[in-house]
Amino acid sequence: MNLPEQNGRVLYFILYFSKEIDEKIIMKNYKLIFYILITISSLYSNADVIHPPENLRAYQYVRGLFSDTTFNQIQDITRLVLNQCSPPECIVVGIGRSPTPIISSLEILNPNSTLEIPLTNFRYSPNADKMNDTRVGKLTPQEEEGLFQYFDDFLKRRISTKTKTIMLIDYTISGSSFFSAQLYLDKYIKNRDLKLEMKTTAITVRYKVGIIEKIAKHFSVKKPTIITIPDRTPLFSAFENQYFDDIATYDQFPIMDKKELFGTLPTVNESAKRQEYLDYYKKKMLHPNELKIEECVKKGSLLYLGHYFD
Repeated sequence: MNLPEQNGRVLYFILYFSKEIDEKIIMKNYKLIFYILITISSLYSNADVIHPPENLRAYQYVRGLFSDTTFNQIQDITRLVLNQCSPPECIVVGIGRSPTPIISSLEILNPNSTLEIPLTNFRYSPNADKMNDTRVGKLTPQEEEGLFQYFDDFLKRRISTKTKTIMLIDYTISGSSFFSAQLYLDKYIKNRDLKLEMKTTAITVRYKVGIIEKIAKHFSVKKPTIITIPDRTPLFSAFENQYFDDIATYDQFPIMDKKELFGTLPTVNESAKRQEYLDYYKKKMLHPNELKIEECVKKGSLLYLGHYFD
């Protein structure tokens, strides 16, 4: 197509996302289309021209992950967590990468009210020798101190004099890793003489509640508060298939599988999916109407825009 350069980028954008739009219609009305897109872009951005996303796969992955239903379910969980743990007196501690969207929601609402501790395949107990369970190990004194120094790196920079309670949260189907983290964090708090109370909240599906309660008894810990989600839903699938791992703050960190990791910190996730998620999720929480405009522009749906502004 022989188009002016400034308009060509916009028309490329429309064709890129809306293959069903007739090229003849676009060519005939490209000045009007260009004017509409630039006008709408000024409502939510300082950009002069709307571009297609730099990474289409990341764009599609994030939007596929957070349907309106899934997003609303996450917000429901967030409200339940806030009812139990109100900042600044209480800080939510996400164990592993599964609770990423809940931690993000809490952090957007109340900055510096959460932290995340990556622990991959962590199944240990200070009382392992009494459990008669070969799947659960016990840390040596040296390993335990290495783990406590690892906890230092996360907890000391977030806990303030106002902090009275930490609440551990994770998605789990058995509770083994969750209760392992609970036991060693409890021992860490006592070792470091921190004046903190600890609560625990497990997210799971209803038919796993009995298993979690049984495993809690096996680990000799108090039953956690349990938040159940419906099974056979996109949110359940995302948790079960670890889809949130790709957008988590940190990469996988199997500190107990690779002892050489002691004294190091997990790598921050700087992937395209993570960056797309951070931008999209914050807009979806704080500026949903602007996001609706932006999304329909990115899809090139001018008919929807007309409906939106009626």
